[in-house]
Amino acid sequence: MVDLKSMQPWTYRPPTHEKNFRAGPLQAGTRINLLTGEKEPRVFTKRYGCDGGFDYGRMFTMRSATAAFYDKTIESGPINISGPRSGCTNSVIPAAGVLNVPYFYQGCTCSYPLPIGLSLVSQPQTYEQWMAWGAVERVEFAGKIVRLGVNLGALGDRVTDDGTLWLDHPSVGGPSPDVEVVVKPEQAKPFYHHSLWVEGGVGWPWVASSGVQGLEQVEIGGVKAGEYSVRLVFIEPENLTVGQRVFDVSLQGKKVLNSFDVIKEGQGRMRAVTKNIGGVVVAENGKILVALKRIKGLPVLSGIELIRTGLPSDQPLALQEVMTRPLLGIK
Repeated sequence: MVDLKSMQPWTYRPPTHEKNFRAGPLQAGTRINLLTGEKEPRVFTKRYGCDGGFDYGRMFTMRSATAAFYDKTIESGPINISGPRSGCTNSVIPAAGVLNVPYFYQGCTCSYPLPIGLSLVSQPQTYEQWMAWGAVERVEFAGKIVRLGVNLGALGDRVTDDGTLWLDHPSVGGPSPDVEVVVKPEQAKPFYHHSLWVEGGVGWPWVASSGVQGLEQVEIGGVKAGEYSVRLVFIEPENLTVGQRVFDVSLQGKKVLNSFDVIKEGQGRMRAVTKNIGGVVVAENGKILVALKRIKGLPVLSGIELIRTGLPSDQPLALQEVMTRPLLGIK
């Protein structure tokens, strides 16, 4: 009989074990921290589930409430497949480019909405897919961050193939590294649209599709002193026309965008606009400050990516062809 008044064990407990226990965070070898470039144990969060996970070399799979996996080739963090659960023993199996989640839990009394088997293949990284990279204390990043993406209004974290870890702000999608990000004013309004509504432009659609309206500044702390390239991502989320949303943008106190009109730059609403600013100097205080000054309408910003000079980086992805292609035959 379940005792509803006390904590129940959430991991497999052999019948001979006398005390309930909680497993600590999983550790599967070592990794390079995407924010600092330093080598560290590959520690990540696994939520409840009977199995202990299985390391397939390039991918670690597990039951973390639902079926889940960790792509070690990009240090993705845990990615949950929402809806179905996996078996009580590991049944999330990668093979020949397919991630198999067979229906191996018939007779289980756990309540999950999708009692099905799945076979999944990779989609281009333009498509939306969220994860929770895991909690890391802010003190561990003090003056060490060399690469970071701040995804305003997003539903979770995300890693790109070139190595940028985009963190949702505010953090709503699960445990994330505690990076110092301060948005002012606090009452600035976040927005979110699914990335499939982004109709073109330049930049990751799952960065552009969310953001904050009415903000005046974003301050990022914990950054290593040096020279950086900074990408600012914008989109027009409402039915405005040219001239109705205009603002100046400054970076480290220097104006970098003058009378910036998102609709005009993007040639329409829901089109990603990415501006690249090189030679941005971060002083010993380890802070990057983006300021937006209203001219007409409310300023809007979707994302900030910073990459220290000398690190590998890709060019912003042109989305016109990708985002106008029908998805699964739906037009």
